[in-house]
Amino acid sequence: MTTKFINSVLPCIQHEGGYNDIKSDKGGATNYGISLRFLKGINEDIDGDGVVTYLDIKKLTKDDAISLYHDNFWKAIYEKMPDKLAAKVFDVSVNAGSSRSHILLQRALNKLGEKLTVDGLLGQATLNSLVKYADQVIVNSFCEVQLEFYKGLVAKDASQSKFLAGWTNRAKYLRKL
Repeated sequence: MTTKFINSVLPCIQHEGGYNDIKSDKGGATNYGISLRFLKGINEDIDGDGVVTYLDIKKLTKDDAISLYHDNFWKAIYEKMPDKLAAKVFDVSVNAGSSRSHILLQRALNKLGEKLTVDGLLGQATLNSLVKYADQVIVNSFCEVQLEFYKGLVAKDASQSKFLAGWTNRAKYLRKL
């Protein structure tokens, strides 16, 4: 695990918090941001009883979460990004999925004047765009499109409005005016 990963994952875990099981959370029981839906999807039996349940989520440690994030969410391409941007893109990958995070990055770059295809794939065109702007400029643009995304989720499903304050705080992460 690289220093860049560790510096990115620790704030992400702080954003995610500890164990909770909110009925309207589509991921189910969650601990350190690792959801039951995710654990079932990768068939990760934390407690070794042969079945993945909320008990696995309860037993999940911070170190387990860090390993799962490294193995399932951290992309090698993040190592090529400036530090703040890598942390931001990774944080949103954990929160909304890698493809969604990459789409938001492409939208953020397009807001700055690029003409990228918004496909969620971090290819050479996206990487080439990153060197054209200061890290903080891209992060600020990313924060704006991230907040727009969260507001759009609430507009589509009002039951998600209880998460908007937390999502708004997360969208402000690393933003500087």
